[in-house]
Order: sequence, then structure tokens, then C-alpha cells
Amino acid sequence: MDSNFNNLFASNVENNFSDSYYNWKILVVDDEKDVHEVTRLAFESISFEGKSLKLLNAYSASQAKQILKDEVDVAMVLLDVVMETDSAGLDLIKYIREELGNSAIRIILRTGHPGKAPERRVIREYDINDYWQKTEITADRLYTLIVSGLRSHKNYIALSNYSARLEKEIALRKEKENENENLIAELKLALANIKTLSGLIPICTHCKKIRDDKGKWNQLETYIYNHSDANFSHSICPICAKQHYPNYDIYKE
Repeated sequence: MDSNFNNLFASNVENNFSDSYYNWKILVVDDEKDVHEVTRLAFESISFEGKSLKLLNAYSASQAKQILKDEVDVAMVLLDVVMETDSAGLDLIKYIREELGNSAIRIILRTGHPGKAPERRVIREYDINDYWQKTEITADRLYTLIVSGLRSHKNYIALSNYSARLEKEIALRKEKENENENLIAELKLALANIKTLSGLIPICTHCKKIRDDKGKWNQLETYIYNHSDANFSHSICPICAKQHYPNYDIYKE
């Protein structure tokens, strides 16, 4: 590793790195142990919104894949390019974005071999959040990368949660609208089936037949049946019983 990178974070900071409580998980993926150690020293003095950092260390892309499977809430990845292969880091980016489908992780690419992964091509072809050569990173620059990356991650999660709640609310409203539409349809059907008698009804003075809208004369019960929900049960009144069936004592006095 370049000696300049070893000396980037040389400082006499007091070690307040606690192993008992971490909030922001940051995965460091690099095949050089010195990089991991220097990064750890730099992170001792960094916190974001009152929460400290927890470093997860992977020395190969394959090891990083396993960590990402086990740790689902990694906020950021500091990723080298050349490890077990010349494109191991780039392949890991595709694994994170495409296979895991994780768009929340902020990916910071830092390489000591820019010729293996030219910046413009990488930015154009890979979904990363920043690109740096290791020799360009200072302590202040790393602090800026971490804080801005964590803020971006936090905002992404907040936006995703809001979008999920909004989609759920939209789905519930659509469901309610569908229920209302079904209810309206049922009411319209019921209304269409309601038969009422209203207005002037032409009825024959003698035979009591009723003339319909088409000019046809109908029996009284037929007309009422067709224009209402009433049904008829035929019987005979006492007067008609005496008139038409005088020999039968249908109604006893």
C-alpha cells in the first residue's frame, strides 16, 4: 500500500471506540490489512447524529457477500476494486444492486489502481455514490464522505418508508373506492328493480281493466303485478259469493 495512504490519518486522537454499542454499520472491503487499520483509526472520532459507527471488515469480495447476507442494515460500503480479481470490487457493486436489489447502501469506491477502473467509465456503468483514489483521501475528505454518505442513506430510507406508506394509503383508498363503486352499482340495480305506481292510471269504469302506456287494456291484477312488487292471492268477497254462488254458504253469517 502507498505510504502516503498509511500516513493520512496520523493523529493523536483519544480512543473512544466502543465495542458495546454501534448504530451505523459501515462495511470496509479491501484486501490490504493496513487499509482496514487506518480506516478504523480514522473512524474513532466520527459520529453522525449522536450515533457512532460500527465497522465490518471484509478482505475479499466473496467475504463481503457473506457479510451482506448476514447484515441486512449496512449503511455504507467503502470498496476497493482490485482484490481476488481485477474486477472483484466492480462485480460486488452489481451483486449489491442487482442480485440483492439493495439501493439503500451508499457505495464509495476507493482504489489504488485507477487504471484498472477509470473513473468516468465506472461512474457511467456502475451504480455508485462516489469515486476516489486512495492517495486523494485525506482525513477531512473521509469525514465528509462518511457524514454525507450516512445522511444520504438516512434520507433514502426515510423516502422509501414514506413511499411505502403512501403506496399503502393509495391501495387502501382504491380498495375503498372499489367498495363504494360496488355499493353504488348495487344501489343502482336495486333502484332499477323498484316498481312503483304513480300518476293518473286510466281504468275502465265497468270492467276495471287498466290501459298501459302502449294502449293495451290489462286486467287489474296483471297491471299491478307488472308495475309493482305485489303478488295476488285470489279469493272471493262475501257479496260476490252470494251473487255467483248462492247455493254455497261460503261465508256464514
